[in-house]
Amino acid sequence: MTYSKAQLINALTAIIKIQEKIIKANAAAARTYKKELKETSKLFKKAFNRWMEEMNTSAGLRKAIYDYNALKESYSFQDFKKNKKRRKK
Repeated sequence: MTYSKAQLINALTAIIKIQEKIIKANAAAARTYKKELKETSKLFKKAFNRWMEEMNTSAGLRKAIYDYNALKESYSFQDFKKNKKRRKK
């Protein structure tokens, strides 16, 4: 089967138009992806920073509890020493 020169040109122009549409659609998809990626990275940064703040807060609270328990233990030990001295007298 042979095609005329005009038919080949029409077919090739149709193929080129389809390829141009595909390229435009891919470019639009890439722009959308880039925009979504920026937004996602911003949200990730916010979430990470909030998580780090929460970890700092919980670490501070944990340290405060440890310090409180250490002080309480120290005072109870001192009270025990005082009471022991009183008992000997």
